[in-house]
Amino acid sequence: MTGYETRSYEVSASVFQRRYWKSALLSALFRAPIFFAASASYGALLALEGAGVEAIFNAAGAGLYGAFLQNIRKAKPAWLAWLVAAWLVPAMIQLCENSFHYAVGTSRLHRGIIISICLSAASATFNLFAMQRGSLLSGPGSETLLNDLGNMPRLILDFVLIVPRKVSGFFRVEPGGEGEEFCWGEKRT
Repeated sequence: MTGYETRSYEVSASVFQRRYWKSALLSALFRAPIFFAASASYGALLALEGAGVEAIFNAAGAGLYGAFLQNIRKAKPAWLAWLVAAWLVPAMIQLCENSFHYAVGTSRLHRGIIISICLSAASATFNLFAMQRGSLLSGPGSETLLNDLGNMPRLILDFVLIVPRKVSGFFRVEPGGEGEEFCWGEKRT
């Protein structure tokens, strides 16, 4: 095997060997109620069916996806890792999820799909953000789920404030010799 083939095999093996239960559990717990609520007006049986299918699919899919995110969380360039992790892979997963719902005959799922697409993009971006900061990881050296959940308020606040902090840093006025100098995001020396 070439070096590239060996590395590809190692990455693939680690994704499939790592049981990324945190991502699987949290995804199933958050997404199943969304499908239930989106289908509730069509009857309890259809709502339970949609929620059950969503929980099963996400328990399997999110576990693999969580392992994938953990493997690329330090990839460079960071913008490309984010693009692949937060948009490309979730789009492919969403296509599989929709196909799974259609295959098992989930009724009235258009509203749930729209919500799920939005949630996929947001949750993928947040999961990558959290993993880059050491939370929601699995395997040796990772924190317990309880510790990860305890870090959530801080992580959510930091995540929500990324854009305002970047914008305020971009327009920050730094002291500079006589009077003040306008600084476009970078500190001048």
